[in-house]
Amino acid sequence: MGNWVLKEACKTLALWAANPAKADLTVTVNISVVQFSKKDFVQVVLNTLQMTGANPKYLKLELTESLLASNVLDVKAKMEEFQQQGSHFRLMILVPVIPLCRTSNGCQLINLK
Repeated sequence: MGNWVLKEACKTLALWAANPAKADLTVTVNISVVQFSKKDFVQVVLNTLQMTGANPKYLKLELTESLLASNVLDVKAKMEEFQQQGSHFRLMILVPVIPLCRTSNGCQLINLK
């Protein structure tokens, strides 16, 4: 399903590019650990962009903290591979909201982004 979502997001970006009111909109795609870990992930994304005509400037790849924690070197290597191919993506790392107790009266949610 991950590749289908990526393809549909890129097709949407390509359609929006033809409409001046939507041309600067971005699409964010959440990438799973399994999807990102595949050896051909970078090539799949680049091929999808080429096939759909989407501008990578408007595509955000969203990675969870579990992906970063599982293999930070793989994340770095793949992002560098994208840059070497001339594609610069916006990389979003999601950090969870964690309840932290600040007073004896209760806890307050702190967003660690």
